[in-house]
Amino acid sequence: MQKILLVDDKPANLVVLERILADTEVEKLQALSGNETLKVLWKHPDVTLILLDLNMPDMSGLEVAQILREMEQFCHIPIIFVTAADPSSDILSQAYGLGAVDFILKPIDDSVLLAKVNVFLSLEEKKHALERAVIEANYWRDFNHQVLDLAPSLLYLSADFSSFEPLNIRAKNADLSDAFNEFIHTHFHHNNKTLADATESRMNTHWRVEHGGKEETYVVTISPFYFGDKKQLLAALENVSEQENARRAAEEADRAKSNFLANMSHEIRTPLNGILGMASLLAREELNTSQREYANTILSCGEHLLTVINDILDFSKIEAGRMEIDRISFDLPSMVEACIMTFSTKALEKRIELAYEIEPRARISCSGDKTRLQQVLTNLVSNAVKFTHKGYVKLTVTVEEETQDGCLLTFSIQDSGIGIATEKIPQLFEAFTQAEMSTTRKYGGTGLGLTISRKLVDMMGGQLFVESDVDKGSRFYFTLPVADIGPSLIEPAAEVSPKIEGIRALIVDDMPVNLEILEKNLALWGLNVTSMSEPVVLEDVLSAAKNADLIILDYQMPSINGADLAQQIRSQLEMTPPIILFSSVLHIPEEERKLFTQITYKPFRLSVFFDVLMRALFDKHHRFTSQQKPITVKRATGNTYPLNLLIAEDNEVNQRLMQHYLRDMGYKPALAENGQQVLDYLRDHSVDVVLMDMLMPVMDGIQATKEIRQLYGDSAPEVIAVTANATKEDKALCKQVGMSDFLAKPVSDVHLAEALERAYARINNKRTAKGESPPRNQNQLPQHAVSKAAPLNFLSEIDVLDTQRFASFPTALQQQLVSSFENEWQAGQERILHCFEQDDFGQLEKSAHKLKGACYNIGCLQLGKICEHFQECGENQLSPEESLIALFSQAGNEALTTLKVSVNL
Repeated sequence: MQKILLVDDKPANLVVLERILADTEVEKLQALSGNETLKVLWKHPDVTLILLDLNMPDMSGLEVAQILREMEQFCHIPIIFVTAADPSSDILSQAYGLGAVDFILKPIDDSVLLAKVNVFLSLEEKKHALERAVIEANYWRDFNHQVLDLAPSLLYLSADFSSFEPLNIRAKNADLSDAFNEFIHTHFHHNNKTLADATESRMNTHWRVEHGGKEETYVVTISPFYFGDKKQLLAALENVSEQENARRAAEEADRAKSNFLANMSHEIRTPLNGILGMASLLAREELNTSQREYANTILSCGEHLLTVINDILDFSKIEAGRMEIDRISFDLPSMVEACIMTFSTKALEKRIELAYEIEPRARISCSGDKTRLQQVLTNLVSNAVKFTHKGYVKLTVTVEEETQDGCLLTFSIQDSGIGIATEKIPQLFEAFTQAEMSTTRKYGGTGLGLTISRKLVDMMGGQLFVESDVDKGSRFYFTLPVADIGPSLIEPAAEVSPKIEGIRALIVDDMPVNLEILEKNLALWGLNVTSMSEPVVLEDVLSAAKNADLIILDYQMPSINGADLAQQIRSQLEMTPPIILFSSVLHIPEEERKLFTQITYKPFRLSVFFDVLMRALFDKHHRFTSQQKPITVKRATGNTYPLNLLIAEDNEVNQRLMQHYLRDMGYKPALAENGQQVLDYLRDHSVDVVLMDMLMPVMDGIQATKEIRQLYGDSAPEVIAVTANATKEDKALCKQVGMSDFLAKPVSDVHLAEALERAYARINNKRTAKGESPPRNQNQLPQHAVSKAAPLNFLSEIDVLDTQRFASFPTALQQQLVSSFENEWQAGQERILHCFEQDDFGQLEKSAHKLKGACYNIGCLQLGKICEHFQECGENQLSPEESLIALFSQAGNEALTTLKVSVNL
């Protein structure tokens, strides 16, 4: 193998050279100084080429070259100098005089370096080939048979077309004549041919044979040739065992990699499922401040670990060509808005502006891979927020061009962050790297996000680009073709909103990015907009305010506080128009809040801001009506979806977690620790759904499912895979053996509930088709005695949610309030249902009172009224009606769903 010596006093530069030459089939040697270069050459005098740094501290590249040229054994080695600056003519002259063959400038262009290195390697190879040809010519001249003996192949000759005889020493020494003749006759016999048929044209085939205790592979070429007038056959056998073994090893390595990824996914997700699940359950309990902080930290770290695992698996899938792009219909503005809101709290904490803008033509419902698009946007916005410490982050969506079935969109994420040096940009998209290694330590991350993002964009038919200046910020943007299937569902419905065309609006904000977004959207709604930025001149603001029908103020501005400015406007004007505060500050003193007609919080959200605008202008207009319909995802309960459940799980933590989830929903599941126990249980019990782990001792979930399908046929229970094996192949295998649904660990209670709801629907459809009754849950939580308490017939007249009260909360706090209420509801539901089970009226009164307060605080009127009734039942030692207990869980889940839809959770 040829050798290249890489010489540079900076280890990082050697790493770069190694990376560029990684695919070159040469042995790469390294030296960090001139003295070390000489030592390496003494040890490896057969070096083919030297890449030599021109400027080194102990001995310059020219001095090293001078020494080598004076040494007979090294003077013939070609040298390519590598330098960071254009060399002067004197240096060039001196270098070429010392035997330099070329120069390469830093930063190194990969393609240029590879091209030049390959030229010299090729020349060296040709040199060696020429030397070999001379030797072979000498052998031929001296004795013709030596040429045959030097041939790398085994040569056989057939003069009479009956059999082959060894022609050269290699063939004679191989001792394969009998085996080869047997193979040839068998091969021709199977193809209804004889050796004579091979005289017409060249024939190629492969031959595998056991030889010397191991399998060898040969490429067999049989060619006709003439010796004078006599026609003969020459067979050349080329041993390709190494190449064949390498190919098989590569295939085996690929299979091993796939198995490793599947095992890694399973081994990590299994304990992670327990960690996240138990931490989630812990967070629902009554904890003090420190304990809640610990629980939230566990959840946060576990979710971060899950993100890292998913990144690695996504990267591996992409590299293996197993990532597939789906096409579904989705609302583009809703998806973009949800993505931005994910980072709103972080942006508020860092006191940076977070904004998005979607041009009118891009406000569409479209068809594409929503999940992968959201993954790319989330990664790019997350990076922008992470690396921006002051200023803004802005996501813009525009239509680049319209196509026959849709349009080409451009998504741009611009920030005013730390920026990236130009020379560092190429390595941004290399796996496991960041622009600076110190960045990894300071900001964290795997270095896979941008690599995955670029590859996903490429797979979706787009291109990802980056522009950046150090200390000025960065702009990542990508194009993406989508199919346009209609207008956005969150556009305000003009036909049901009060007319606002021609209303005069005054905007005062020190951030140009906010002014631009507000100006464009208000103008689209028909308002006449006047905007003012820093420095704010009070007289000019007051003059403009006199002619305004609406005023929108920022809270924090360098020259004047928004509250102070509102106070001045109210004191100076006889008739003050409505004033909206558009703030990035959450905690505003009560006396200042009174100065504003409405308060809304950044980042700008189309639907929310329109609501605020309507309330400020028309007071009674609380919520615009759009074409959008809330997506209701109800958690399954034992009352709503009665099912007999069996958990098949061998991990104790996951057993407890699944039991907790299912008990919260009103079920009492049975438990099996392996597939054999599942089969045993099914013989004696009626089961509607089996929640089946794939990997279990004694009998795994795959084999157990096969047995169930074989034993019970169409009457078999539904089998839902609940497993840490989350690859596409695992899902396909589960479907193949008869599993009807698939849940990847870590499993959330919401996803579990949705799977049970789907299972109930399938079972119900089957039984309805057969004229049978729907499923009944024999293991459902016990029903309570019918009480003498009066039913709440008036519940239908009470709103699920007081939307006006909920909208009054700061936008940035709404998600936190919903998350907190979700914990309160789940814990309170469990306590209250437990009270019914135990007939514990004293605890029922306390638990219902506590949950009632949480409901009324956030505005859940209907659920609060039910809790109020339960509290009265506890006081009077009465059980509520059975229908009301069922309605309790339904009302709570509906309230929670309504809250989540309101904040896009």
